[in-house]
Amino acid sequence: MDIAVGLNKDVYITGEDGKVYKREGKNWSKPMGKDAKRIAVTPKGEVFTVSNSGVVKSLGAKDSAWKSYSMRAVDVGAGANGQVWIVNGRGKVAFLKKGKFYVYGNTPCHANRVTVEHDGQPAIVCKNRRIFKSNKHAHHGQKWTQLAGRAMDIAAGPSGDLMIVGQNSAGHKNMGIWKFIERQRNHARGNYWYRVNGQGARGIAVGMNGHPYVVSAHGKSAWPTKACESGKKRVWYFTSKFALNWYDAKAHCEKQGWHLAPVFTENENYSFQKDKDVQKRNEVWVGGHNYPVQGNKYKVWRWSHNHRHFSFRNWAANKPSRRGDCLALKKNGRWNNLDCKQERTFICRSNSVIDLIPAGSNHMKNTCKNLKAVHFKKRTGVSAVDIASNSRGNVFVAGKDGKVSKHGYRKWHGMNINHWQQFGHNVQAVRVGAGADGNPWAVARNGNLYEFDSKKWVQVKSDAFGKIADIGIGAKGNVWVAGQNGKIYHRVNNNWIIQGAPAATKITVDTDGNPVICGKDGQIHVMHNVTGGRWSTLAGVSGCVDVAVGMEGSLVATKKNGDVMKAKFGKVTEWHSVYSASHAKGGRATSIAVGAGGRIMGTNNKNSVYWPRDKCEYTKPGKRATYPWTIYISKKALDWHAARDKCRKDGGELASAVNEGLDMAIMKDALNQNKGTDAWVGHNDLEKEGKWVWSDKHFRNNTKTLNNHWGKNMPNTVENKDCGTVFSNK
Repeated sequence: MDIAVGLNKDVYITGEDGKVYKREGKNWSKPMGKDAKRIAVTPKGEVFTVSNSGVVKSLGAKDSAWKSYSMRAVDVGAGANGQVWIVNGRGKVAFLKKGKFYVYGNTPCHANRVTVEHDGQPAIVCKNRRIFKSNKHAHHGQKWTQLAGRAMDIAAGPSGDLMIVGQNSAGHKNMGIWKFIERQRNHARGNYWYRVNGQGARGIAVGMNGHPYVVSAHGKSAWPTKACESGKKRVWYFTSKFALNWYDAKAHCEKQGWHLAPVFTENENYSFQKDKDVQKRNEVWVGGHNYPVQGNKYKVWRWSHNHRHFSFRNWAANKPSRRGDCLALKKNGRWNNLDCKQERTFICRSNSVIDLIPAGSNHMKNTCKNLKAVHFKKRTGVSAVDIASNSRGNVFVAGKDGKVSKHGYRKWHGMNINHWQQFGHNVQAVRVGAGADGNPWAVARNGNLYEFDSKKWVQVKSDAFGKIADIGIGAKGNVWVAGQNGKIYHRVNNNWIIQGAPAATKITVDTDGNPVICGKDGQIHVMHNVTGGRWSTLAGVSGCVDVAVGMEGSLVATKKNGDVMKAKFGKVTEWHSVYSASHAKGGRATSIAVGAGGRIMGTNNKNSVYWPRDKCEYTKPGKRATYPWTIYISKKALDWHAARDKCRKDGGELASAVNEGLDMAIMKDALNQNKGTDAWVGHNDLEKEGKWVWSDKHFRNNTKTLNNHWGKNMPNTVENKDCGTVFSNK
C-alpha cells in the first residue's frame, strides 16, 4: 500500500494486511505492527505509520513497543534532517516537536499527501491533486509555491530530488513517475518535470541515490536495478587516473578512439557518479561545452562529440553560472560549469549507449526477451567439460584431463588474476558438483561417484544405484544423482532412495531442495514435492542438454544447438536467450551453472570456461589483455625515462614483475605475440649503483623475482647501464 526508504537504504512497506515489512537481503522480514496504511522512516531508522482510522504510531530502531500520538492523520513524511510531518484529518500539515504534533501555518489547500524535503520543509498533494511546495522560512504564515502538474503521491529524497506519481504540466495522459527540475539560469524552460522510466505506480519514495522506489497499482513493490543489458547498448567507459584541462582531456579520449563522456540519461548520470574513481574526487570532466551561437550574443550548452543540445540536465543549484564553459560532474551527481583551463580527471566513453531499466517497468518486459543479456568472458588457465557452483560462490570444474579444480584469484598489482586449485588425485571426472560445505563431488568416466572429504576423494557406494550419469546439490546440502539407467536417487541420512521420475540425463536442485532434470525426451521436468512425487514439464525449451538453478530463483538451460536460455521460477514460459551459439565466437555451450548473485557460467564444445565479465576486467580497446589487466607493448621506441613518463601520463606504470615466474612468463608471452625482442620494464638502479628497485612505488623494494631471472653476466656495473629490460626469450 505504501513504501519508505531510510538513509541506510532500508526499505519498508505496508502490506494489504495492514502490517509493516522490512527488506532484509532478498527477503522480507516478519510482519511488524498492524492496521498500517501510510509509512515513513527517519534517518535514525524510526518508523512512523498512519492507520486506516488515522492513528499515528512510531517504532524506534531499538524499541520493542509502538508509541501512539494524539493527533489523527491521513499521511506522514520524514525528512533527511529528521523532521517529521503529517497531514491531519482536516487537511492541514503539522510538524513533530518534543513528542507532539503542531499545526503549521495556513495550508494552501485540503492536503492528503505530504513529504519532507532535505531541508525539513514539507511538500504536499491536495485532494484535487494539485502540488504545493513550501519555502525555506520556517515560521507561521510561510508562503507556498504551486508546482505545475497533478499528482497522486509525492516523495522527496535526501539529495534534494522531488518526485511524484502523476502528470506533468503538459497534462500527460498516463500517470507516470516524474522528477522535478528546479529553474536553471540561462534555461528557457524554467521549472519543469522530467519523466522517469516506469509506470503503473500508486505510491512512491526516493532513495539515497535519487532513484524512485514504488508500490504498483497491483500492490507490488519495485525499485531500479540493472535489470538487463543489451550487448549493443552496454556503455563502456573509463575514468582517468591523471588530471588534464578540458581540451586536453577531450583530445586524450579521442586519441583512444573514444569521446569525452556525454551523459544522455539519468541512469547514465548515476552510473558515472557511482564510479569509485569519481567518488574519490570532487569533480570530473565530462563532454559538455557552452558553444557560442553564430550571429548571436549568447551561448548554448551542447555535447562536444556531436554538438547536440542536452536532452537531460542535472545542474547543481544556481548552475550554470556565467563563469566557465566546460561541464564537470560532481561526486553527488550534480553538474557544475568550470573554467576549461582547470585540470580535472575525466571520463571517456565508447559510442554505445547504456540501457539501465527500472525493475517492474513495462519497457523491461518488452525488451529483455530479445537481448543477449550476458557478456561472457573466456577464463584462462583451465580446459573443462563440466562446471558447478554453490551459494558460497565456489566454482568447480571437471577438467578435460579428468582433474577437479576450484577457481580463485591471486593478487597482482592490485588486480585479480585467475587461479585454479586442483583437488586430490585424478578421479577422471566428467561431471562435478559443488557441495554446500565448500567441497566438490565428482562423477567419474566409469560412472563411479566420489565425494571430497577435505583431504582426499572417497568413493560413494550404494546398492541402490549402479553407474551414475550426473549429480546435483542444493544450497541446503540436498544431494541428488541421475543414474545412467535414467533413474534418479536422493540421499537421506546417508541412505539412497530411488525416486519415481521421467528418464533423466542431467539433474540439478532448486531452492526448495527439489530435483529439476533434463529428460531423455529433451524436456525440462520439475518435481514440486519430494514426498508427493508430483512432476510437471516446463514449456519453452526443447532439446535440453544441461540445466541449473540459481539461489536467487533463476532457471538456466543449455540446448542441443549450444544456446543458453534463462527464465524465472513461476514464469517458466517467459524464456529469453542469454547466449546464442550461432551469433557468438564462444562455440556451443555444453554445461551450465549459476553462481552467487545469479551469475551464469558454463563450458563449451571447445572445453573453454566462460562467465560474465566483471567490471574490474575492463580493458581499453586496441590493447592486448593477457589477464584481467592491460599489457601494452608500445610500437614506438623511447628511452627508459620517456617510456616511464608515457606510461604514467596514460595512468599506468612501467611493468613490474613481483610474482615468481608468472609475471615474467606473461611479459615474455606478450613480447612474443607482438614480435618484440626486448622491452623496458620498471627495474632500475638509478639511485644507487647495484641496488635494483621498481619504479612502481607499490613494489619498490620487492627485488626477489628478477634476482632469479637475470641474463648471463647480468646485472653488470657498466656506467650508465642502470635500467632493466625483459627479453622474449631468457
